[in-house]
Parts: sequence; structure tokens; C-alpha cells
Amino acid sequence: MLTALVGTEEKTSYEEYCQQLQRTADQLEEEAAIAAAVCVAVAGRTTTEERWASNKEVSHRRQEGLCLRYSKDGHFVQDCRTKKPLHESKKPYVVVAKTKRVTIALLQNDENSDDESSSALDKSSGKE
Repeated sequence: MLTALVGTEEKTSYEEYCQQLQRTADQLEEEAAIAAAVCVAVAGRTTTEERWASNKEVSHRRQEGLCLRYSKDGHFVQDCRTKKPLHESKKPYVVVAKTKRVTIALLQNDENSDDESSSALDKSSGKE
């Protein structure tokens, strides 16, 4: 409650302060109810993953010790080599370009040294 009242105007009378507290409490309860309703709505959703087989077939494969997905012997579904990834990344693949500043700096230094060497040659030959 104290954090909800931070930054609000201070009331001069006790009655106004009590009314302000009541309004703030009502707003907090309303926000909590909305948040709880959203959580319930999200929690009730199910995913639509493709089924490997019917419930009867899956229980038969369990009893036989077969892979639940492909009904092969020798491994379980968690060790299945042919399984698809459960959750593929939905993030876009971003390529970050790296600059080669060292090369650029060396090229700039080479250009400067060429200018210096050519000016030194000009001075030694008497040309300006």
C-alpha cells in the first residue's frame, strides 16, 4: 500500500486520507483481479502438438518398451535420434558485422607514410 501511495498528493484531513486509501486499495484489488484472470486464461491453453499415435498404441508401446514416437526397439523417446526439436527458436537470426579497424588504421598509416616519404623525396630533390 505504501508503494502505491508514493507520488500521490498528501491529503490535509484525516477523512480525505482515508478516502484516498480506500480508492487506492480498490484500484490495487482491481488490478490484481485482472492479472489473475489473465493468468487463468493463459494457463488453460493447451498446445496442439501432433500425436505420435493413439492412446491405446502409446500404452502398448510403453508396455513393450518401444520408442513411443516410432515404435522402434532399443531406445526410448527421450533418446530418439529421429525426433524433431520440441521448441524451435522463434527469434530471428541476426548477423552482426565486425569491422576491421586495424586494417583501416594500417592503411591510413601507410598513406601518411607515403605522403611523408614523397615530401622527403621532394625536399631532397629540391622540388616543392
